[in-house]
Amino acid sequence: MTTPIISIYSEATAQEAAQLMKEKRIGSLLIKRYEGYVGIVSERDLVYKEVDEGLDPKINHLAITENGDIVGILSIKDLIDTKEKQST
Repeated sequence: MTTPIISIYSEATAQEAAQLMKEKRIGSLLIKRYEGYVGIVSERDLVYKEVDEGLDPKINHLAITENGDIVGILSIKDLIDTKEKQST
């Protein structure tokens, strides 16, 4: 998991999201509105938007919550790394 949580408002452009991910060296951002977090955008989402291939989305990141607050993001890579460590 990566902390602290890095997010962007839903009104931001795809370019702004990509720039923030590049600056922070991260692969996803939580999307927030005034009432709270509403989703996640990933590098993959931005690539699909850019090339406009219209592929079916797949879940690659999950928001981890504790008592209703988001405390982190779990990625597929995190799960694979954990599985590999358990196998050794």
